[in-house]
Amino acid sequence: MAAKKAYLKANTDSKVVLQTDISDFYQRIYTHRLEGFFGDLKIASPAANFVIKIIKAIRGKESFGLPVGGAAARLLAELSLRDVDKCLFDEGVPFTRYVDDFRIFLKSEKEVYDTLAFLAEALLAEGLTLNSAKTKVVSADEYLSELEEGTADVFSLSQEQAIEALTALLYAEDEPDPAEIAALQSFNLIDVLNEKLSGDEVDYAAVKKILRGIRVVSPEKSLDLIEQNFHLLLPMAKELVLILEEAKKGKDAAKVSNLKSIFLKFYSEPPARNIAIIRGWLMEGVLRDLFPLEISDIKALSNLSTSLDVRQNYLLQGKLDRRTFFRNKKLELDTISLPNRFAFLMGATCLPKEELKPFLETVKKNTADPLMAPFCGWLLANHGSVL
Repeated sequence: MAAKKAYLKANTDSKVVLQTDISDFYQRIYTHRLEGFFGDLKIASPAANFVIKIIKAIRGKESFGLPVGGAAARLLAELSLRDVDKCLFDEGVPFTRYVDDFRIFLKSEKEVYDTLAFLAEALLAEGLTLNSAKTKVVSADEYLSELEEGTADVFSLSQEQAIEALTALLYAEDEPDPAEIAALQSFNLIDVLNEKLSGDEVDYAAVKKILRGIRVVSPEKSLDLIEQNFHLLLPMAKELVLILEEAKKGKDAAKVSNLKSIFLKFYSEPPARNIAIIRGWLMEGVLRDLFPLEISDIKALSNLSTSLDVRQNYLLQGKLDRRTFFRNKKLELDTISLPNRFAFLMGATCLPKEELKPFLETVKKNTADPLMAPFCGWLLANHGSVL
């Protein structure tokens, strides 16, 4: 606690504090990784083997989990996050950690998205995830006061819900709940949304429900408000795309198309730049033909940092009829991972059927995956309509 206070007083450019911890931490520690860490630390082999033997005796045949409690278990838990600490240090992120409890000191709220995404990816490599319910953001002054008063756990419900929604969106979302939508149909949802977005704090849990209702009740009426508040609504990228898709079916197709420049702009800026699920849904809007595509859009949509980006890029290239791209790439198909190869072949259906057919025959012969043959057959049968 003294170190945190000293840091904040010495570094006045740190304006916000991000607080988070790891979900089910002790139960999800991978014990084989601990064996690797012992090797890195060059601990005497008999001692290391004895520790691992005890863990295995306690956990039985399971490869995950440490007993909760006790100084020895805490030290092992600390060791399991060694690589995560190094990632944060290498990135220049100032933080403190006690077991799975992180305190990260940032210069502005704009850094929260990127930092959460970076930490989530580092933890994912260890088979761990953030605990969204305990992820909070407070001002540095407020946190300093809480440290001095011993009330660091006090936090408003709306703030907790907001950050919980942000971190939850790193993972897959379910379809809208009809019961939630029905409960909102009696309200003027546009006014309710405007009110929620105009406050000092955005309650993202409530906003998400409202957007799900708007998708069914009044998608066309929401377009102006979405355009004005796009930066605030980015964590709800999925809901935005689904609303615009419904609105385009009505009389406002041209108005939806006018939002293209906003989609392209925010695709390459934080938070979408570093949060794959947001970026993926913005690209999904493009792939669902919400906007007219041009070759010049390729550059703006060229973030290829994840497999999802690569797969979506193949589909984009196909929709733009980039035949030369696929002719060059098909010569090096073996360098494309199998999951990405399916998307590549979908994009390649922009090639003439006479050219595509012998290529797919070769792919079927050289791929052991049993799904490849029927998939290639489906591509040929639906040539011209896949994209």
